[in-house]
Amino acid sequence: IWGGKSDYATWFSGEPEHVQGIIMLPMQSGSLYLGQYPKYVHRNLQHLAKVRGSYKWKHWHDTLWMYEALHDADKAMTRFNAGQQTIPPQAKPNTYHWIGNLQALGQVDRTVTADCPTAATFTHNKKRSHVAWNMTAKPVTVKFSDGTSMDVKPGQCVTKP
Repeated sequence: IWGGKSDYATWFSGEPEHVQGIIMLPMQSGSLYLGQYPKYVHRNLQHLAKVRGSYKWKHWHDTLWMYEALHDADKAMTRFNAGQQTIPPQAKPNTYHWIGNLQALGQVDRTVTADCPTAATFTHNKKRSHVAWNMTAKPVTVKFSDGTSMDVKPGQCVTKP
């Protein structure tokens, strides 16, 4: 909504990928909140595919595959492998890293919280993994609401099954 009107468009484009994708940008660790409701991610992508006419995106392939990985990382990796030539070379490592980690870790587990903003819990095949990154100059102990805690050294990222 802008300028007194409502439209399925952004100020810069009416392309469906831009309308939906602008909400997802930038895809980075702070974007994990988007994965708290994987069924919504799936429905959102179904809607986008319906508007586009297929899952063959014309724009922002990397962003949409990374978003899809929050629901189904295996499917996202299949799409990435089949279409990676459609994204800029500098985007490939980040996209692959994001999707590959979600394949290994699973979906965001919103039932577990942490006392650190750079920590998250994932569930894959009913197994939890806790991940924490310490961006400070001092060691920290990250405590999760399920009773798990982990010591993380400065500048370190730790995963604990």
